[in-house]
Amino acid sequence: RSGDEILLISNLDNLFKINWVNEGYSSLLHEQNALKKAKELVFKYLRENFNKANLPLALELPFIFNLNGIKIGGRIDRIDKKADKIEIIDYKTGVNIPTQKDVDLDKQLSFYALAATEVRDGVLNKKAQDLDLCLYYLEKDIKLNTSRTSAQLEDTKKFILEKAEEISKSEFQCSKSMFCKNCEYKMLCSA
Repeated sequence: RSGDEILLISNLDNLFKINWVNEGYSSLLHEQNALKKAKELVFKYLRENFNKANLPLALELPFIFNLNGIKIGGRIDRIDKKADKIEIIDYKTGVNIPTQKDVDLDKQLSFYALAATEVRDGVLNKKAQDLDLCLYYLEKDIKLNTSRTSAQLEDTKKFILEKAEEISKSEFQCSKSMFCKNCEYKMLCSA
């Protein structure tokens, strides 16, 4: 290993120690296996994909915009400059690779594209035709690309408003299922 690679691995180990969240695992062994796999994925990605000439414009970019009085927010994994466009990349760790049709209809990518056209800042603030969208499956090193038209973004707005209306009309009846014991709202529920 080169000196740069040893330094990089050392720094990444420290970053994992500082940032690793050890909650949500069924056992210590489950957590240790997840940490090992995460490190392997990051090291593999850096070895095969890191390019000093193509550094991202943004990583983990938070966004918030308003749609008819509804606050929409999220966080975009990565944004790259790509000729006269930007590329929005959403990293995935699963092994179930969707079809191109599924990627072309992916709601999360549609929300990110909508954010890129609604948020007014230096990195975003784009038109639909200025966006490339990508789901990047790390474990299989597969990158699936798509785009959205202005009409598709208008459909996404309608979808969000319809879902918000459904939620506002819902009575949120308790299902009284086995999941109730761990429900974060159980203190508000009479079940």
